[in-house]
Amino acid sequence: MRKILAVLLAAFCLVLVAGCSDTSAKDVDLKEILGKFNSDFDLSDNMKEITDVNDLNKYYSIDTNDVVSFAAEIDTSGLDEIVLVQAKDAEAAARVEEKLQARYDSRSKQIASYSPENYEIMKKCEGKTDGNYVRMILAESAQEMAEVYNSYF
Repeated sequence: MRKILAVLLAAFCLVLVAGCSDTSAKDVDLKEILGKFNSDFDLSDNMKEITDVNDLNKYYSIDTNDVVSFAAEIDTSGLDEIVLVQAKDAEAAARVEEKLQARYDSRSKQIASYSPENYEIMKKCEGKTDGNYVRMILAESAQEMAEVYNSYF
């Protein structure tokens, strides 16, 4: 009887541990997502890929020590801007989100002053944090891109 009770208790503990484990810690290939955006959506022909983490600091003031991986492209002459970042931890993700929000706010003010139609598009765009992943998508298809992004999680 004690052996059966011990086995049942062990099984219960395993189920409990498995049920409480963090399944949100997924390893997502951000470059794959960016590639999907490029193949599925009509982005500007003037998109420049940002490949050096130091450029994240240059364009967004993101501390390079906060970044595990990233994928980013910026339109050198228009609205489109896509930044996908995997941060080191939750605190780093909050700092990255803050920097991307500052960039969003700056771009919104800039675009509002000279392009009302692009400003209307900007108002539908957003930055968002999902665990240690942070995204900012500025594009006409931002909402559809966000759905594609979310499908990877």
